[in-house]
Amino acid sequence: MPTQRVVSIAQSVLFATRHLVPFQLRLRRRLALVLGLLICLSGGAAWNISREAVQIIGRDTAPSIVAAQNIRATLADAHTQVIDAFLHPDAAGQPNVGSFHQAIARVSQHLVFVAENITYGEDEREPIRQTITELAEYQRLVGMALAQNGDRRLLMQADKLMRENILPQAQAVEMTNLKYLRQSYHEDLMYAWYAKYAFIAAVVLQLMLMMETQIFMASRFRRMLSPMLLMGMAALAVSGLGFIFDCSDIGNDMRTAKEDAFGSVYALSSALAWTSIANSHVSAYLLASSSDDRAEQETLYRDAAARIYAKQDAQSSSTQFRGEGLLGPMMRDRAISRPMADVQLEWRRYLALNEQVFALAREGRTAQAAALSLGNGPGQTDGAYAKTIAALQTVQNDKQQVFERAIRNAEADVARLWKMLLAVLVAAFVGMGLGLQPKLTELRE
Repeated sequence: MPTQRVVSIAQSVLFATRHLVPFQLRLRRRLALVLGLLICLSGGAAWNISREAVQIIGRDTAPSIVAAQNIRATLADAHTQVIDAFLHPDAAGQPNVGSFHQAIARVSQHLVFVAENITYGEDEREPIRQTITELAEYQRLVGMALAQNGDRRLLMQADKLMRENILPQAQAVEMTNLKYLRQSYHEDLMYAWYAKYAFIAAVVLQLMLMMETQIFMASRFRRMLSPMLLMGMAALAVSGLGFIFDCSDIGNDMRTAKEDAFGSVYALSSALAWTSIANSHVSAYLLASSSDDRAEQETLYRDAAARIYAKQDAQSSSTQFRGEGLLGPMMRDRAISRPMADVQLEWRRYLALNEQVFALAREGRTAQAAALSLGNGPGQTDGAYAKTIAALQTVQNDKQQVFERAIRNAEADVARLWKMLLAVLVAAFVGMGLGLQPKLTELRE
């Protein structure tokens, strides 16, 4: 009787075990499925956030910001060209406005690019629309001035329209994109960080579950190891690390693009715009007939010039810099210290020549002041201005290449990221799906 009871109990235990072990394996597989979904969601979120960040910074906002600054710089150049054409007519006594029309054509190209790249709706669309409308009115005033043999009153009206309406509207496009760039950059970095660490947690839990399952199977089935489960664990660890490293690479590329390269590109393109604006005020100063208009143009010139390398006093005629402004901090960048020294040298020469222009004009020697201002030779203002612009563009092109290279690297990392995520999911499926299936089939039989 006791023997029969022992046998009965043993049979019951064996029966329960044969049903309990498959249940435990199926439970582990369901837990693996849940963790796989978490991996998919967190990894997919990290991929999508990274993709959007690269798109917004590299293809939407940054190019629009630079294009908007190019619009301002080119508008200021066009305005300078048309004033200079009246200050220095050709041999027949007629203003040569060919350069003005070329500059306006470049403005149109920049406007088309910005309009095609609208991302933020009316915040961008309205200032672009206003710029186009006001630019048409500006060209009408210039055309009337040409028809009336250089009516200075009309030209000064055009000048007021340019600096009070058109240039601020172009700057509004820039500021809209800059606001969204900064907002998107900080938000995307934060959300990508959350998604990456959620992914890490899910992968670690998945690996722990697979390891515990392997130990469970080894203890229950004569230390049997599942090759598929081991292979899945190894593949999950490798592909998970690849995904994490790719996320880190994208973050590093975006920091290089935004904080290093684009910060410099933005400062340099802003400096180009304000240099062109400052130059236009010198021409408008020579065109103005009243002392009040001249005083206003000189003040505007000094305010614009002070933005490049800020002085102790923006109204001062001194060329001693405080080392701040748009370009001051870039002097500390060792990678570009040499070309930036060239920029500052040419800028100082340009400022010094403009002081001579103002001095000659105050003495009533307007013709000599105009000749000095419009000359392209050594020791003449337009020549120094052209060299300043060329020096700025050289540094800007170098930084633009760094920015574009970082964006291309980030795009390549994003393209690889989803493949890493797919590898992680396949590894988890191979380990917990195919790795447990043979034993479940065996126990079912």
